[in-house]
Amino acid sequence: MALPLSSKPLTKIVRISGTSYFPEEISRLFRKYSFEQILGEVCSEPTNPVDTKAKAVYIENELIGYIPKELVDRFPEGQYAVSFCYFQTIKMKTPEISVQIHF
Repeated sequence: MALPLSSKPLTKIVRISGTSYFPEEISRLFRKYSFEQILGEVCSEPTNPVDTKAKAVYIENELIGYIPKELVDRFPEGQYAVSFCYFQTIKMKTPEISVQIHF
């Protein structure tokens, strides 16, 4: 779901980790919402085998990555505005994603 641009100042931009594990999902969502803010969900994953404090980021019920480990305490579970920031380096195959949080 596309969101209207916020008139509030942007307070935090965070690049989601682990996006390279979800290239098909990210490519599909990028084609659909390339320059729009959309609604994403941050959810705790206490059963995550790598990190029990992990917080996953979902868009349209699809896992697309994780909040960086050093920032999980700053992100309570809930809905956030998500936007795609597209850039590629030689090593990258998928667009990068940033989570934009407005207060």
